[in-house]
Amino acid sequence: MSRTRSEPAGGAGAAACPDRPRVWNVPCPAPPVVSREDLLGRLHRALRPADGAGRRPAAAGGERRPPVVGSGRWDPAGRAGARGVILVLVPARGRGGTGRAHLAAAYAHRHADAYGLVWWVDARTPAGAESCLLDLAAAVAPPAAGPRAAVLRRLWAELGQRSDWLLIYDNVTSPRDLGLAAPPDTGQVIMIAAGPGAARLASGVLPVDVFSRAESVQLLRRCDERITAAAADLLAAALGDHPLAVTQAGHFLAATGMAVPAYLHLLAQHPGWSEPEPEPEDEDGAGAGPVPVPEPERRLAAVVSTSRDALAADSPPGAQLLDGLAFLAAAPLPLTASARGLVRFGLAEACGGAVRMHPLVQELLRAGMSRERRAVALLQARHLVAALGTEHPADRTDAAGGAGEDAAAPPLPAVLEHHLRTLVELAARPIRSSDTGGSDTGSSNVDLDPPSDRDEAGLRAVTLRVGRYLRTSGQYGSGRQLVRQERLRWVERLGPDHRDVLAAAELEASILADGCDDPAAARELLADVHRRRVLTSGERHRDTLRTASALARVCGELGDETESARLFEGTLGHQRALFGADDRDALRSADGLGEVLVRLGEYEPARDLLGDTWSRRERTPGAGDADTWWTAAVLGVALRGLGQARQAHVLHERVLTAAREHLGDEHPLTLYAVLHLALDLAALKETDAGRDLFTEVIGWDVFGWSGERWSGDLPPGPQASVIRWAGRHRADITALWAGG
Repeated sequence: MSRTRSEPAGGAGAAACPDRPRVWNVPCPAPPVVSREDLLGRLHRALRPADGAGRRPAAAGGERRPPVVGSGRWDPAGRAGARGVILVLVPARGRGGTGRAHLAAAYAHRHADAYGLVWWVDARTPAGAESCLLDLAAAVAPPAAGPRAAVLRRLWAELGQRSDWLLIYDNVTSPRDLGLAAPPDTGQVIMIAAGPGAARLASGVLPVDVFSRAESVQLLRRCDERITAAAADLLAAALGDHPLAVTQAGHFLAATGMAVPAYLHLLAQHPGWSEPEPEPEDEDGAGAGPVPVPEPERRLAAVVSTSRDALAADSPPGAQLLDGLAFLAAAPLPLTASARGLVRFGLAEACGGAVRMHPLVQELLRAGMSRERRAVALLQARHLVAALGTEHPADRTDAAGGAGEDAAAPPLPAVLEHHLRTLVELAARPIRSSDTGGSDTGSSNVDLDPPSDRDEAGLRAVTLRVGRYLRTSGQYGSGRQLVRQERLRWVERLGPDHRDVLAAAELEASILADGCDDPAAARELLADVHRRRVLTSGERHRDTLRTASALARVCGELGDETESARLFEGTLGHQRALFGADDRDALRSADGLGEVLVRLGEYEPARDLLGDTWSRRERTPGAGDADTWWTAAVLGVALRGLGQARQAHVLHERVLTAAREHLGDEHPLTLYAVLHLALDLAALKETDAGRDLFTEVIGWDVFGWSGERWSGDLPPGPQASVIRWAGRHRADITALWAGG
C-alpha cells in the first residue's frame, strides 16, 4: 500500500480523491473495493470521538500549542488525552490478510477533506519509515537534507504545532522500534500492526476480522460478473470469508473463466485444504506432528498455490518472476509489463508504476517451495535486484563513497535497500523441513545453473551503491553492517584482491572514520586496501591514488599530520600529472592537504592552495555542492590564521548560509562553519556574539562531552553525531570559550 519515491505525490488515488490535501501520498485501494461501512464507522469514531468530531483540527498558522512530545518520542501517559490519537489495527485472527491496509486507505480517501496533511509511512523497518518521512519533511519542513535525526526533528517540531494531520504507519512490529520515526502526539495516527503487542503505547485497538458473508459475495461478483450469488456464497463459505483468500479467488476466476464448482474441486486437491490428522503423542505427551495452522490460512495457502500453478501454465516467466519476488521485501518494486500476469491472478498489486506483493502471500509461497524451486527463486531475486540497480545507474560511482549518492536525491537506493536486505537475510536462512512441501518436491541433486557473472557483478554494484547511500544519509550502523557482511562473503568467493572487495573495504573504512569515530580501524583497512591496489593495479592507478588520499585523511584524523601531509603531497602530484589539476579526485586531495597545512599552522601555503582549489571548483559544474563549500570553509580558517579575520568572517557566513539551507543544522559542514564563524567573531573582539552563535546552533551541552573519544557509550539522544564532532574539535571549542 505504499508508493515509491518516484511516484507523484498524489499517488495512485490522486484522481479518485479530488478534495485531498496538498500534502498527500495515500494510494487508492486496489480494485475491486468492498465498502466495509461498519469498520469505517468504528475507525472514524475512534479517531474522532463524538465531542470533537465536528471540529476541524487546528491547521498550520492557526492557534498553536506546544506538543507534549516534540522530538518523535512516545508518551504513553499522554496518549489517551485530547491532544491526539494513535489507533492500532490488528488482525482479529491469524497473521493478517484481513484488509487492514485497504481499510486505512479507504478511510483516508473518504475523510481527506478533514485534514491538511495525510501521509502513508512504510514502517517495516525504522530505516524504511524514516525514508518515507524524509519525503514528508521535504514538503512541510525543508530542508530535507543532512543527518536524518536533524531533518526528522524539524518535521516533528512543525507537526507538533498543528493537529490537522493523519499519518498511517503500515507493517509496524512495535512502536518502540520506530525510534526517530515516532511522531509527536498532536495529530492522528493509524498503525497497521502484526499483533496486539503494538497496542501497549496506543490510544486504542481496532481488531479487523474477516469479511461478512455479504461483503465476500459482493467482492466475488465484482471480480467476475458471471458468478451467481449462490455460487459466490458457496465459495465464500469454503474460504472462511478470509479477505485475502476471497480477493485472490475472485481474480483467479476472472482470469481463467473457471466455474466455482470446478475451482472448489481444484482447491480440494491441495494437500493443505483438509485438516491434517494430528500426530500421536510421544511418551512425554508432546505431539511430534506439525504445528497446526489456522484453517483460514490453510485455505489461503491452497488458493495461493493454485493461482501460482495457473500462472505457471499461462506464463512460465511470470511464475519465475513471482517466485523471485517472494524473496524480496513486501515493498513496491518498479516493474510494469513483466508483472501483468501476477496482478491479473491477484498474486500482486499494482502501485502506480510498481508492483507489490502481500507479505503473507510471499511467506506462503516460500513455505511451499521445494529446495530446487527455492534455489531458482533466489537466483531470480538476485537477477531482479541487480537489473534494477543497473537500469538506474548512480551519477557518481567512486568506491570511497565520497561522491556517491546524495542523501537529498530521489533515493532509488532506499528502495533497493529494502529488497537487498530481505534477499540477503532470506538467502542466509537455513531451509527447514517444512520449507520443502511444494508440489514439485523431489531429489535435491538437481543441477542448477550458477548465478550469472553479470547478475553477481550487478548485485555487488547495488550493494556498494546502497552502502554509499546509507553512509551519506547518516545511517552508519546499517551501512557498516551491510557492507561488512557482504565484503566478507565476497572475499570467500572472489578473493581479497578483487576490485569490488577492495571497494567495499574502502567504503567500510569511510563509514568507520566518519560515522563510528574509529579512525584507527579505518586506517588499518585502508592501509591493506592500498597495499593490495599497488600490487594489483600499480601505484598510479586512479583507484590506488584515491585510496592513498583517503588514507592520508585518516592519518590526519589520528593526529599524524606529518604523515598525512606527506601522503597528500605525493598523491596530489600524481593526480595532477595524470588527470589534470581540475580533476575531481585531485581537487579532493588538494582540499585534504590544505586542511592539514592549516592544522600545522602553515597558513600561507594553505591559503594559496585552498584559494586555487576554490577558484577551480567554482569554474566546474556543481560549483554549489558541499565539496566547494568545504574548500571555502577551510580557506576561511587559513585567512584568520593570517590575521584576515574580517575576510574569514564574510566567507564563513556564506558557507553557513548555504550549509543550513541545503544540508541542515547537524551536518558536519554546518557545525564546522558555525564554530569557525564564532572564532572569527572572537578574533574581531566579539567573543560573546561568537559564543551565542555556537550555543544557538550547536548547544552548550556538547562542550562538556567534547573531551573524550567514544566507542559507542554516548549520552542517549539524536545529538550523538554532534558530540562526536565536538570531540574531534575540542581544541577549537576550548579556544572559543577561552576568548578566541
